Amino acid sequence: MEWIRFIAAAICISGGVFVMISAAIGVYRFSECLTRMHAAAMGDTLGLGLIILGLIVLFGFSFTTVKLVLVVAFLWTTGPVSSHLIAQMMVEKKKSIVLIIILALKILLKILSRISYMRNKKKFKEYYEELEDRMQNAESQSVAGMDAMNYY
Repeated sequence: MEWIRFIAAAICISGGVFVMISAAIGVYRFSECLTRMHAAAMGDTLGLGLIILGLIVLFGFSFTTVKLVLVVAFLWTTGPVSSHLIAQMMVEKKKSIVLIIILALKILLKILSRISYMRNKKKFKEYYEELEDRMQNAESQSVAGMDAMNYY
């Protein structure tokens, strides 16, 4: 009977350690915060649950078992709350990042439109000066022509 309890505890603890290692690898491999949180929550919930279940089976039902059950209850009540708060913070952060990107794009568009306006203004100024020169040339030619007409 003792060997069966020991084997059951070893299986539970080994399973819990495997889940915790998988969760740790998932936390480092996943790129997004919410997927990392999911991996950490799985390790927290299932991994610790299996490890503590294995310890409960190994030690038998005693005062230590009550303490371990209280630890599991504490972890299972605080884990979802902290995960929810972290997820809510990430959603708000993503919203603020999107707003920052939108503001940056608006500023960039204003700068580009201002550069385009200045470039067009410069072209317009050059065109206007060329037009004034043509008009002055035309006036001087017409004045010279008028003088020639008055001369005869």
